[in-house]
Amino acid sequence: MRVFFAYDNEDWVTPETDDIVKRLAELHEEHGLVASFYTVAERARALRRRGRKDVIDALARHEISYHNDTHGHFPRPQAVYCEELGWEAGLAELLRIEARGVQDVATIFDQFPVTWCQGECNWAPQAVHALRQLGIGSWTGSLYGTPDGMPVWYMGQLCVRRAMHVVPVQPESADEDLFARFTREFEQRLEEKGGEGFIYVFGHPCRWGAETWWGQEQWDDYRAGRTTEPHQLRPPSKLYTPAQVERLMQETDRCLEWVASRSDLTPTTYAEVNAACEEPAMQWLALEDLLDIAIQIAEQLTYVTLDETTLSPADALAALVWMLSRPDAGDGTPIPLRRPLGPLSEPHALSERTIVPVPVTYAAYRLVDEAIERTGALPAKVTVNGLDLGPADVLRLAVHELTAAEQESWSLSPGPALPAIVEAQCFRETRFNSWSYPEGFEPTFLANLARWQSWTFRPALMRW
Repeated sequence: MRVFFAYDNEDWVTPETDDIVKRLAELHEEHGLVASFYTVAERARALRRRGRKDVIDALARHEISYHNDTHGHFPRPQAVYCEELGWEAGLAELLRIEARGVQDVATIFDQFPVTWCQGECNWAPQAVHALRQLGIGSWTGSLYGTPDGMPVWYMGQLCVRRAMHVVPVQPESADEDLFARFTREFEQRLEEKGGEGFIYVFGHPCRWGAETWWGQEQWDDYRAGRTTEPHQLRPPSKLYTPAQVERLMQETDRCLEWVASRSDLTPTTYAEVNAACEEPAMQWLALEDLLDIAIQIAEQLTYVTLDETTLSPADALAALVWMLSRPDAGDGTPIPLRRPLGPLSEPHALSERTIVPVPVTYAAYRLVDEAIERTGALPAKVTVNGLDLGPADVLRLAVHELTAAEQESWSLSPGPALPAIVEAQCFRETRFNSWSYPEGFEPTFLANLARWQSWTFRPALMRW
């Protein structure tokens, strides 16, 4: 069983947390356990403002990961502005805000973030794409993954679904027997998982300093628009005493020693997971690969597994239309493996059985191919001779083209517009929630966009 250690290093308003996070980093170092510190950029800037080079240096000896510029809350909650602005404008605003955050975290710790995690469930699909564009290799607070927690690819980014596999090491109160609770819950999780997969030892450094969260006493003011800047948040009014903090640190030391002493656990870092799942920047397919893809998709609209890689349904469609829109390509022509996004609006699908002449199919292949090249995403619909076809329709036509005898037209039956994986638990349980959302906020567009991107879902192949 592999075990990760991760902490959300996010409290920029409580100076007492500086020494706490430093102590956690030092305890991990003493036990030879590399931890990943998901750091909010405003938190990193606060350490710099306070001259805490000692804290920065202690953290930099571990993995530094990204936790948004201001935890995703300022100037407004990330999900709120992405819902209002839509795909393109939301993506542009998110890139504007988070580019500075990524750069500051990388500069202050002299280490580019290994991975990223959203604050709470305040996220947007635009963030997955934006942080990939900014160079962060994986999303390890992902809502998407396999039931056993193994990595997958979603929107082109490596994803690890952490929430279902966490054992909290943070205190629940100053008086709790932390070691007894931690070891009990860890053993329960091991039994549930049967000794396979990942376990995440997780905590928030601020919880070693107070029973309430940073800024918690102002949450109502924030939602009402009376708190508009990061510096307006205040520390908790009732901090633990130094003696209480010390006792909790001693309990934490026991927890880490207990994990480090076990021969059945392998400490693992996110950099190792990224490397184990790494793929070539450019991959190529052969004609026999396309036949394999078509046969697999003929059975079900879902991801495809080849010997060396996996293809999402979007990848499969991109490869098929590339070949079919180039009739002069020979049998030995290498086919580029493109990894487009899924549709960015509601994908169209036929509502009744339709006869599609072969010239229409080839025009549809060209239109889909051109849209992928131009936008990097599947089109939600293409129109040929007055006939509207969605990406699933075009994919079914392409499968017929490769697996059936040549015909002058194809009889195309209605089918689902989204891949079968959209019915999996991780998509059914997709959520957006945060204390910072205004009353009545409904992320309808974001929820739909997340489902449309099921077109990009595929398992990762791990090579330890």
